[in-house]
Amino acid sequence: MRASMQASTSQATCGSVLASPRPASVFSGRSVPSTSQCVPGPVRQQLRSRRGMVCEARKLSTLRRKLWREAGPPPELATRLFSERIMYLGMPIDSAVAELLTAQLWVLVQEAPDPIYFYINSTGIAKSNTKYGNEHEAVAVYSMMRAVSKFCPIYTLAVGNAFGEAALLLA
Repeated sequence: MRASMQASTSQATCGSVLASPRPASVFSGRSVPSTSQCVPGPVRQQLRSRRGMVCEARKLSTLRRKLWREAGPPPELATRLFSERIMYLGMPIDSAVAELLTAQLWVLVQEAPDPIYFYINSTGIAKSNTKYGNEHEAVAVYSMMRAVSKFCPIYTLAVGNAFGEAALLLA
């Protein structure tokens, strides 16, 4: 009986050993072979390369997280546009928007004589429930643009709608 067990062990393939319902004690004291011994060579290399890629991806992910912690969060959009001398009007013009635009123009002209880029996507003056907006806000921004253009050029570009007083700023 012992010889028949040894013969069955030596003739057993990896697939039959792994799929065998017999316990490991039946194999004359030897343990069941590991899956790396049962997998053919090229497939084993693919598994190793996949494990290596997963390990490298984890290392990169850890490195990215470390760099993000050191560098801090990315800057917000308005700050980035302003640092690149870009002004963006994306809403109807009211008194608060006009005040912000004139302040931005004033700061940009004080910094350097480089060109200012002004992107416009606006429907003109703001409308409240029953009262229409006042055209004076758009005229204030326009007159500030004309005064600043003596010191540095202002390039305007419509990136959507430019109706009413927004078209005035585009001119």
